[in-house]
Amino acid sequence: MGSSVAESNVVENHPEIDLDDAPSQSKETNPTENMTDESHKRSGLTQRVKNTAEAAFGSAQPTNHLKKSAIPNVYQTRASLLSSESPSTQSYRGFINLGIILLVLSNLRLVIINILKYGILLDIEKIKIKEWYRWPGVIIFLMLNIFILVGFVLEKLAKGNRIADKQVILLQSINIGALVLIPSVLVWQVQPNPDGRILVMMFMTVYMMKLSSYAHVNYHLRQEYRAGRRNNYPSNITLKDIYYFMVVPATVYQQDYPRTQRIRKGWLARRIAEMVRKIFFLFLIVVIVEQYITPLVRNSLAPLNNANLLQISERLLKLSIPNLFVWLLGFYVFFHLGLNILAEFCTFADREFYKDWWNSTTIGYFWRNWNMPVHNWMMTHVYIPCIKRGYSKIQSGFICFLLSAIFHELIIGVPFQMLKGWAFAGMMVQIPGGLLSERLRGKQWGNVAFWFSIVLGQPFCVLMMYRDWYHRNYEQ
Repeated sequence: MGSSVAESNVVENHPEIDLDDAPSQSKETNPTENMTDESHKRSGLTQRVKNTAEAAFGSAQPTNHLKKSAIPNVYQTRASLLSSESPSTQSYRGFINLGIILLVLSNLRLVIINILKYGILLDIEKIKIKEWYRWPGVIIFLMLNIFILVGFVLEKLAKGNRIADKQVILLQSINIGALVLIPSVLVWQVQPNPDGRILVMMFMTVYMMKLSSYAHVNYHLRQEYRAGRRNNYPSNITLKDIYYFMVVPATVYQQDYPRTQRIRKGWLARRIAEMVRKIFFLFLIVVIVEQYITPLVRNSLAPLNNANLLQISERLLKLSIPNLFVWLLGFYVFFHLGLNILAEFCTFADREFYKDWWNSTTIGYFWRNWNMPVHNWMMTHVYIPCIKRGYSKIQSGFICFLLSAIFHELIIGVPFQMLKGWAFAGMMVQIPGGLLSERLRGKQWGNVAFWFSIVLGQPFCVLMMYRDWYHRNYEQ
């Protein structure tokens, strides 16, 4: 009786079980056969109930002939998306968009506050080039061609064995020294348009690197040629060759450069469209400097003179944001837009003008990756020759930073008639900073420390330089 009730309940709850699917038996059987059939039937029923239960609740060996459960498994072994165990493929684009929105809103608020406090400070007269009648900046820039031609003539004389190698080295050194000294003195004395001053000093530095590389590489090519090694020397000593090198976005001279087959018109059209954007970015840089940075540094004079550390910290933090914007915009305009457009006009195929410096975890990684033309020149003509002469890696690196510090000071100090050493010190402090940052190599905190040094280090130098410039030009 109990078994009958159980069977009826099972059948009622699991209609897929059919109690009558066994082969039919004759009603006229003896009691022994009936008992045997009943036993087999119960055994078959038990097995079917077991299979049904395993299909519903899981089994190590599921049966294929039973239907799947209508209720799926809901729970699995999974990690929360924001936990460290979350898969790396998870996208956080929504948070990035939120961060951009917050950044835009917070800076828009600062823009409104700035306009309400100071009004519109942008003075178009300051942007105009006022020396149309004498153009000292342009004249000084064109004068740089004199040193290029002198360097070419010296190599031409060396090619014909008219002067000895030692004399070539001496005369090339004098020519390069004059290239640095004469424009610097003229910029200091004539004081052309502020933008023109800085541009002349930047071009002077670039041509200094190019001419020294031209002389250095041709010296070694000349030695190889005389030793019987095959190269393109002296057929490379032409005006076309040297001026191509002076224009192309490269600082290390080679006889052959990777070239594109043609100027891609579609690509160039997009870059020209970006050039319009470049002009907008340049104008935006001027706006940020005039509207935000200038009043900020002016308001910082009193805290600096009174040595009020709390107010100086507030000025420093407030200046860090517009200063960072100007620096990033300048990087994008020059290294990405400007050099790529120039490379396309020159059919120059090597477009690696920068690497992923923004992922820097050490100071050394930043300087090796943020300005590849200068890094290539330093490695080829300063660092490796120093190593070959027996200097250690630390000593060779120190010489590289020393040379870089000197030219940073010239580019920034000469246009403003103020060689106070702030740019020089800012570069030289990178040496101990770089050694300390090696402890954080490859770590996230290393990248955080790098960005702190950029965000706060630059505006500090700006404040110090403005303070000295103000005292020199106004208090005297």
